[in-house]
Amino acid sequence: MDHSFTGRCIARRFGVGVLLVLALGASPACAAIGFVVDTSDGEFYLTNPTGFAAVIDGYAISSASGALLPANWTTVTTFYDASGDLSVDSTANWFLLGAPTTGSLAEASAVIGSGRVAANGYIALGDIFNLINPQDLQVLVTGNNVTVAAVGDYRNLLADYDTDLDVDVDDYFVFADTFGSAIDLRADGNHNGLVDTGDYTIWRDSPELSPALVLNFSPPALVLGVPEPGAALLAIASLAGLAASRRRR
Repeated sequence: MDHSFTGRCIARRFGVGVLLVLALGASPACAAIGFVVDTSDGEFYLTNPTGFAAVIDGYAISSASGALLPANWTTVTTFYDASGDLSVDSTANWFLLGAPTTGSLAEASAVIGSGRVAANGYIALGDIFNLINPQDLQVLVTGNNVTVAAVGDYRNLLADYDTDLDVDVDDYFVFADTFGSAIDLRADGNHNGLVDTGDYTIWRDSPELSPALVLNFSPPALVLGVPEPGAALLAIASLAGLAASRRRR
């Protein structure tokens, strides 16, 4: 690996399993790219958690256990490049590296430095992880002729209602804002065509959240300002008494 101060990257490991890629010089070309796998459906994402665009010229995903599903692969070559919206590489020069298998998926650009992952963005590559297999994916990412091992995370994103690849209080606010809607279905976690109590339950029970955090947020009835059952019964009793009084007059 080139360690000269020419704007290339030096990959160093700090702590346990944490890979930091340091950009030397003014070029943002070597921002760290990681990956996230959704354990609810097997969706795979290449991620860029930094505040500036990251160069990506290619990647290779491998699995010793054969955990990959080639038929579900959303390739840059087809979907984000020449036949797609050119959001990764405007020069449209990506191509597959060998035949896709359950053990290996790889593609690259013919033009060095042409591909990008947006700042704080990601590339969704399809439901390519077979959930019955061990979490053994290894990912190599290349940018500007520098190849690094991407750090990965496996997360249950069923309640990721704001689509930022994590589950937190922001997803609750999306649920609260859209509760009862059959049109804005961002928080329709159970995919029944309506944002309802089931979607709150999915968020509340997410393994990504701590029980202590969930206690601070209201269930659906209180989100809409609907009285709790006890309060509702008292209100009904009060109205009944008022009606009886008027009849006596």
